[in-house]
This record gives sequence, structure tokens and C-alpha cells, in this order.
Amino acid sequence: MSDSVVLPTGTATSTPATCPGTAFPGSTCMQVDVTCPGVGPDSATLAITQPSGTAKGTLLLMAGGGGTKFFAVPDYSTYLNAGLRLVEIAWASDWPSSGATSPLTAACRAATLSRWIFDNVHGGDAVAHTAGFCGLGISGGGAFFAYSVAHYGEKNIFDYLSILSGPSVSRMDYGCDPSLYTGAPRYLCPQLPDPPFAFDSEFIPGINGMNQTTTCGAADPAPADIAKWTANSIVSPGADYQYPQTAMSFWFCAGTMLNESSGLGSFLVEQVRPLGQPAPVGCYTQCTVENVLADPAGKQAQEDAMIAGCVPRH
Repeated sequence: MSDSVVLPTGTATSTPATCPGTAFPGSTCMQVDVTCPGVGPDSATLAITQPSGTAKGTLLLMAGGGGTKFFAVPDYSTYLNAGLRLVEIAWASDWPSSGATSPLTAACRAATLSRWIFDNVHGGDAVAHTAGFCGLGISGGGAFFAYSVAHYGEKNIFDYLSILSGPSVSRMDYGCDPSLYTGAPRYLCPQLPDPPFAFDSEFIPGINGMNQTTTCGAADPAPADIAKWTANSIVSPGADYQYPQTAMSFWFCAGTMLNESSGLGSFLVEQVRPLGQPAPVGCYTQCTVENVLADPAGKQAQEDAMIAGCVPRH
């Protein structure tokens, strides 16, 4: 897009590390220290699990929230058997907020680490045309990838992204004050014709903290706070939504105990154009809250889509 702005990334250095017990069996680990402009330093532990034979692609796995734990996807061997190299990511500190003034600024960490993995684990441009470089993230883990391609230019490295449940930070202004939204009911799929998008009370302190605001969820939020939530969201001025060489899919739980992740994620779904087309959306009902992979059909569909979609496109 002509009005998009690519924000600067930082630098990363690595050292060998001992794998924690939560890493996939047979993985090797390293610590990557990430430094970004205007953001305090943070580090991530990477657990890298190789398939047998030459890898057909590299799959980054990001858990929700602040990403301080590995994303323990069900049946990870499914991806290994398909020839995908797995890279689990666990941050030492909450990546969207620790030492940062906003999640948009902190997302420099996500983009910088992704680029480092592309260059140093995946093999960089030398293998870009022979193996896919892909990401799978749930909730805040989806934000890790969405910020990277929308604001930091990383659509140039990712071939396929699979985003589960959200991200809730797609439009934080609407989540903090739903009265700001005056459009039609949100729609994702027949199972989610009007998904909720007001932040649950348990998430409001975190939204205030990562944006350095105080009035999220208040009856009459401060205008300065609204301006911050609007500017710091994934869907915000300067974002790039056109991904001609990056495929993307979204997956939502449409069962019970739903939170705001589906409704707020819908604002990103309606904007992005992976491969020049609207992004496909999958909704499944045998699950609760954000755990769409608890639905056997959803899990199978997501795995099949990743294995088929993680192919070189650049």
C-alpha cells in the first residue's frame, strides 16, 4: 500500500542454551537476545526440532499472552512427519509489554526475531525458493505474526501464517470502549454471526499496562487513551494489508465461554488480503474460549492447511 509505513527492526545475537523440559523431545536450543529502538532488551529461547531428511519448511510456533511459554501444539509429530522444521519460541519477559511503551513498538522484537530465524535457522534467501517459512500463533501469538507483516515488512519472508483466536489487539480502541464502534454487527462465519469484542475484565489491566493508559473499560475513557489504543493496534494507520506472496488463514472457536478474541480478530480478517484474496476463516464449535484446536475437526483442518500451505512463495 502506498500509505503504509515499514517500521525499523532491531538486532539479535545468539548463544547455545539448555533446552527446558517443556521443549519437544530431540530439540536443540539457543538463546537469542533481541535489541530494538525505543524498547528495553528481551531474549527468547528457541527450541529447534528437525524432521528426518531435508526440511521442506520451517514452522515458528508462538503461544498466547506474552509468549513466555512454548506453544505445546497437539501432535507436533504431524508437522515433523510432513517435513517441517519446528521452532518453538519462549520469551524471557512478556514480549508485547516488558520495557515497551506500546505493543506496536514492542512488536519490533517479533519482527527482529522472525528475521533472525529466517536468516540463521531457515537458511535465509539461499533456501527461500525451495522451502516454506511459516508461522502458527494463538491469540497473542497471532499478534506476534500479524504485527510483523502489517507494520514491519516481514511479509517479505513469511510464506504462510495460521492465526488462531484473534488477535485481540487488532482494534484495542473498540475492545476498551465498544461504543466507539458504530458499524454493522461483526461477522466471521455462520457459527459466529455477531462475535463479542468488548475486553473481558481480566484482560483490561494488561491492555492498560501495555499501552500506558488507565481508562480501558471505563464508562468514559480519556480521549488521550483512546488515541493510544487506536494508534497501537494492528489495524491502525500505516499498516500494510496486502500480502501478494503470503498466504494466511484464521481459526476461531465458536463454542462456549467466548471472549473478545473473535470479535476483535474480525477487524483484522476483513482488512488483510493474503495472495490478493480475502483470508479464509474456519470456525469450530467443540471447544471453549480460544482453544479451537480442542475441536478434533478444527485441529485436523488446521494441520492439513498448514502442511499444504507451508510452501515457498517468494
